[in-house]
Amino acid sequence: MHLPERIELELDDLGAWVVERLDGRDLDLLAAELAVYLKLTQREAAVALGDFLRQLVARQLASIHADTERLT
Repeated sequence: MHLPERIELELDDLGAWVVERLDGRDLDLLAAELAVYLKLTQREAAVALGDFLRQLVARQLASIHADTERLT
């Protein structure tokens, strides 16, 4: 199967903010930063982040890997 060399997406402000910070940092930390940025509760931010990341994964635009060192 031939994949395109480049995929372009148009993101809203929230999507752009999140994607700019997808650099391997802990998702709990990212949710905390998102809560401050959007003036949300920690829970609201975690749900919003989770929903957005699920959409990216479903479209095969991102993947999520567990840090097995933190799980032990």
